[in-house]
Amino acid sequence: MTPSGARRQAPRLLACAAILGMAIGSVGCSHRGSEPRVVDGVTYGVTTVPFRNRWWHFYERGLSWAAGGFIAEAEADFRRCLALRLTDSRRARTYGMHFVQCFAHRELGAVLVQRGALAEAESELRTSMEQEPSAKAEYLLRRIAERRAAPVVGADPVAAPPIATIASERVPATVAEPMPATLTIDAVEAVATELDQVDSGPQVWITGRVVGPGDVGLWYRAPDGRTQRIVLDASGGFRARVPAETVCVLGTGSSPGAVDIAIPRVALADVVLAGPVLRLEGDETDRVLYGPRVWIRYDAEAAAGLRRLVVSEAEAEAVLFSADISGLRAAGIIPIELDAGERNLRFAVTDAQDRRMVIERSVTVRHPAAQQRKLRATALDLPLQSPRVTAMRPGDDANLLAAIVRDGRFRFVDRRADDVLARELQLVDAGYVDQTTAARAGARLDCRYVVAGTMTRGAADAECFLRLIHCGSGRVIATADAYAEALDPAREREFFAASAGRLRQAFPVIEGQAALADGDVTLGVGERDGVVDLMRFHLLVGEGDGGGVAPSATVEVRKRSASSSRARVIVGSPPASAKAVSE
Repeated sequence: MTPSGARRQAPRLLACAAILGMAIGSVGCSHRGSEPRVVDGVTYGVTTVPFRNRWWHFYERGLSWAAGGFIAEAEADFRRCLALRLTDSRRARTYGMHFVQCFAHRELGAVLVQRGALAEAESELRTSMEQEPSAKAEYLLRRIAERRAAPVVGADPVAAPPIATIASERVPATVAEPMPATLTIDAVEAVATELDQVDSGPQVWITGRVVGPGDVGLWYRAPDGRTQRIVLDASGGFRARVPAETVCVLGTGSSPGAVDIAIPRVALADVVLAGPVLRLEGDETDRVLYGPRVWIRYDAEAAAGLRRLVVSEAEAEAVLFSADISGLRAAGIIPIELDAGERNLRFAVTDAQDRRMVIERSVTVRHPAAQQRKLRATALDLPLQSPRVTAMRPGDDANLLAAIVRDGRFRFVDRRADDVLARELQLVDAGYVDQTTAARAGARLDCRYVVAGTMTRGAADAECFLRLIHCGSGRVIATADAYAEALDPAREREFFAASAGRLRQAFPVIEGQAALADGDVTLGVGERDGVVDLMRFHLLVGEGDGGGVAPSATVEVRKRSASSSRARVIVGSPPASAKAVSE
């Protein structure tokens, strides 16, 4: 090209560059979504870092929207996240060594349950369970199954004639700019199934439309004073499930007004409420539980209101656990003190109308072996992680560590004891941690294991997930989780104690007989007894419970069956037969 030709091309190239720059800029600004909303002094629809259209930005913002009850916005962000990342994981890589927790399928399923799209919600939740099982997804799937089985009470809102039309209400001056708006309620239906209730009492479905200029919004105010936004479609229509004694409030999309608008009453007295429902976690009859305290997860619901949960011996009727529970739904972990042996337990939940549901379950209970403190497994606890800053409280990390220390399963080392750990722990605090990083941090202090966990708090629920990582291999050898749908602040300590107790159940102290065979050691305990890969056993020879007996050898499990295990010798000389106690 000649110099003159190059000069003629220059303006054209600059124009193309400008157009390309604008196109890139428009892509970078796409999918910004709705502006953040402030409700009761809390801002929703935000991220902790500048928003750059990455999948983890959509996921974090979706969680923020969901925490504020902005279901439509949360659903949109979770779908955008899944368009960029297809899998749920507790350790999802963002960039470099940065890992975060991502449950986009599960959280999308949760918001779909709230708006009644049960078929799609079930599909998302099952996908999440296949990719990364969690107590919350399991709980939501049970709710879907029960909701499908429940009868629907009330007329079809589309076919029902208008019950009431409410005249125009002007938004009060507390909103940025007063504007006229009209609320029309076309139908009010009574709801009778226990899965369609909330803690504030019986609910109704309301269907209608809001007409008004600008950023008009519809809210409801519950009897307890709580306000919640009702999602409107593009034409201002809505169908929402609200407490029966609630009132509607017109306002803007970000804040309610001050004028209450009563919802027409329906005859709730004629509705027959379903009886209580109780569910326990999976079948435990094929697994030994180690006492004297065991932990069993439950959830219960009752349309008439929950009253009491009782666990007793089926034959002797001796009460093992009893607690007053309230509201229409409750979930948590039951601690039960049990003697060793085959135990037949009866779980009973009672509602406010004295109706009961009873489940009987047989379990095998063993007490843990006496264990010398110096032979306990050494472990390093890493600071709790969270998918977002607001999903944890300042004391959560200390409360969990205190609960695990009180449980006494591990011998913890002080994570502040070695300056060399500073870099690893800084990475953990920043979220830059995977199994290899965690294992390396523990190995620096000659630990056998690392306890790493995540804590996620929603608007009213809480989930704690713990991983036990083997430092030598970086493998996760045991996991435990605890989930509570409504965590009472007065029961925080119980929740963390349950998390620690369930970790002990996943990695128990086990006693059995050992015999030398073909250079390996055969142990008379296996998967049913709680043996996991790479678990070590100390072989003790002598009288008593081993409280002062030095082990003659230490072996490590390399192969397991349901009732026995084979182990290789790590140190010492194993005798022909001995008592084996796990680390």
